[in-house]
Amino acid sequence: MTSFETMMMLVSSSTLLGYIFASYLRVQPTIAILGLSLLIVTGANLLEPLTGRLEIYNHAAHLIEDTNFKAILMELMLPILLFAGAMSMNADYFKKHAYSILTLAFFSTAASTLLIGYGFYYVMQFTGVTIDLVHCLLFGALISPTDPVAVVGLVKQSNLSPDIEAKIAGESLFNDGIGIVIFLSIYQLAFEGSEALSPSTFAAHFCYDAIGGSIIGIITGRLCQKLMSIEKSNTHNHTLISIFIVTGVYTLTNTLSMSGPLAVVVCGLMMAQHTGQNSEHFHPLKHFWESLEEILNMLLYLLIGFEAFLIPFSYLTLSIMASSITLALLSRIITITIPMYLINKRATITPKTTRILIWGGLRGGLAVALALSLPESAQTATILIATYAVVCFTTIVQGGTISRLLKA
Repeated sequence: MTSFETMMMLVSSSTLLGYIFASYLRVQPTIAILGLSLLIVTGANLLEPLTGRLEIYNHAAHLIEDTNFKAILMELMLPILLFAGAMSMNADYFKKHAYSILTLAFFSTAASTLLIGYGFYYVMQFTGVTIDLVHCLLFGALISPTDPVAVVGLVKQSNLSPDIEAKIAGESLFNDGIGIVIFLSIYQLAFEGSEALSPSTFAAHFCYDAIGGSIIGIITGRLCQKLMSIEKSNTHNHTLISIFIVTGVYTLTNTLSMSGPLAVVVCGLMMAQHTGQNSEHFHPLKHFWESLEEILNMLLYLLIGFEAFLIPFSYLTLSIMASSITLALLSRIITITIPMYLINKRATITPKTTRILIWGGLRGGLAVALALSLPESAQTATILIATYAVVCFTTIVQGGTISRLLKA
């Protein structure tokens, strides 16, 4: 089966399953698709002692190994999903809560990286797993940012107030860009030697990456607004302009070694403001990006589920999974509660908002893609197991039960 045929099969399967789950079973498609694919993988593993490794299992495992998940997500799907997510936000509410959003995005991501990294190191030493501290910090960096693809999809399907929606989606859209910068810096430290990174070079790299990406996003966002103002009533050209902008700005920013995700998010927020002010002309454009986002979301979670074919199952694996889930939850509680307490001195924050932010901290495809980008070794295999555990738990358990929290 060729790469093109594989991709067509995955798109076809994900959209069919999404239609069935949404129309007939009335459940959120992304959560159901991930759960179903994980059940298939678990069933194949449980049947192996009885029937031996089935040929279909081998075929599926080889298919997943041959699928370059990191390239598909990071180079194709991520800019589209980030732009669509940012465009769906209410720009006015984002401005209103910009201080809270940026505080959470910066402080929570950095603090969570340290808490999870050091915690994971000591827990692995206790369980007898050999792993370096720098690799544990690498795990902390890739798992700390909440995934904008998962979170924005959850927010759009929940009956949240605009203020809470802006905080959750805004934090997630920005902290992934921050998390990628931290991850890349620690990656350099882990695989190129400690002399490659000092506090001053880290700060300079961070500012160049984050600020440079934001500036390019502002410039291209303004350009996009101008072009769409000229073509105010031509809905076909609106779509062409937006595709040109989102693909061009992401490629340009990455070529300059700046943060492509941050550039796309800033550009998308400026487009959200522009389309919100002239909403009668932009319904087809919003419908296009919403439909594209939904299709790619379903494909992404199908890929995440079947990537579990690469995870070996054992008692040690289960202990790594349990400890990583516990650390991720505890870190999320600490790194949300403290900044929200400080923010509350400037603006009233309800306890409900804090609880929703904690339980709505989903991880998804971004964490998996970063874990798969690591060079193969026993230590990175441990990181991959831990990443999968947190992604699956937050998506299925937290994503599947947050509606009850909202009702409560």
